[in-house]
Amino acid sequence: MKKSMIFIVALTVFGGIGTAQNVASGASKAAKVISTKNLKNSKVHLSKGYIYSTSKLTKVSHNGQNYTHTTFTRYSQITVKKK
Repeated sequence: MKKSMIFIVALTVFGGIGTAQNVASGASKAAKVISTKNLKNSKVHLSKGYIYSTSKLTKVSHNGQNYTHTTFTRYSQITVKKK
């Protein structure tokens, strides 16, 4: 149940794990989307970074280091810029 919930959260954040791994922790401003790219269903494993619970990338819900053995499916790639 916990793995499926994390997977759902990861997919709702711009359809997967974004490229903004050092954006926002704590009280930060929203990120600005620079570009988007649709991908085929690619499988990814996290080794660092964060999983965000909001689409603005302002609230960190999980640390990627805790999910090194979990496979996530990524549908799109988002490049963001910290404001």
